[in-house]
Amino acid sequence: MSIDLVWTVSHPTLTGAERCTVHGTDEGWVLAGVVVAVFEGRPIDVRYRVTVDELWVTRTVSVAADELGKAARLDLVRSNTGTWTVDGQAAPELDGCVDVDLGITPVTNTLPIRRLDLEVGAEQEIDVAWVKFPHLRVERGRQRYARLAPETWRYSSEAFTADLAVDENGLVVRYGHDLWRRVEGAR
Repeated sequence: MSIDLVWTVSHPTLTGAERCTVHGTDEGWVLAGVVVAVFEGRPIDVRYRVTVDELWVTRTVSVAADELGKAARLDLVRSNTGTWTVDGQAAPELDGCVDVDLGITPVTNTLPIRRLDLEVGAEQEIDVAWVKFPHLRVERGRQRYARLAPETWRYSSEAFTADLAVDENGLVVRYGHDLWRRVEGAR
């Protein structure tokens, strides 16, 4: 499977667009994309690549961001035993996290949606390696996913809740009422 996606985002702190490709490999899946946006009043360009295994468990994450000429780069690796490194350095504060959450794209919501594969009415809390933008800081985050209907999930974290409409592949069609919206025909 290979799917090309385009989203638009409209929020007081973030406006722009994203193009993402999700494709299968012999080892699992690759999610790669670019976000071009205005974040908190400043232009930002973000490129990312996330690899996951066949169970949608995060393996590697590479992110490059350019905000007004200030370039930042981040590389995360999750071992088979659940330990993480950030830019080659051990990150024990992330140990045990299974998923990554890139805070500037809805595509990483697909990882727990696919991995958890909850029945309608079920919910689960998870810990994630949360990448914050624009400075690419990583911290452990606690999130909850609840499956409300076959193609509707509720995502919540400490300070944020949004309902996610997804397609048959668990890819976001709409995030919140109008935060992220997938462009029809761009698939």
